Amino acid sequence: MNRGIVVTGGGHGIGKQICLDFIQAGDRVCFIDIDEKKSVDFAEENPNLFYFYGDVADPLTLKRFIEFSLEAGIEGTVKQAIFSLNGQEYMCIDSYIKHEFTFTPAMSLYVTCDTREEIDRLFEKLSEGGNILMPLGSYPFSERFGWVNDKYGVSWQLTFEK
Repeated sequence: MNRGIVVTGGGHGIGKQICLDFIQAGDRVCFIDIDEKKSVDFAEENPNLFYFYGDVADPLTLKRFIEFSLEAGIEGTVKQAIFSLNGQEYMCIDSYIKHEFTFTPAMSLYVTCDTREEIDRLFEKLSEGGNILMPLGSYPFSERFGWVNDKYGVSWQLTFEK
């Protein structure tokens, strides 16, 4: 295809496979990763890869990576992020493959509210333009609970306990 593609986190795992998929399609790929050893080894194996070492969380590094990518003739992006909360690691990926689906309620953001007013306010706002999966009410497992997909399709489960 001869496109120029940018991939963050492209030195290993899913990011590496994304790079390989684009290379096999005939594209040039520029990737950034914080694992220098794996990334250098990977880049040396593939002549259509441009590697930039750094952490995209650092604004200056990100700016330099963008400049580097533009100089390499790159115009597309695939975003990938790994972060941790309370010791649990999470990964987010912007797929480069077109899918017929969007979000699924199988993955929800679960919010424990401090007051009845807070849960009522959040549920009302999140319901605007969205889809209520379980109305706000009392359930055997929660004094006040509601489950809604917001207008963007993101699933939210809200709960309040005294």
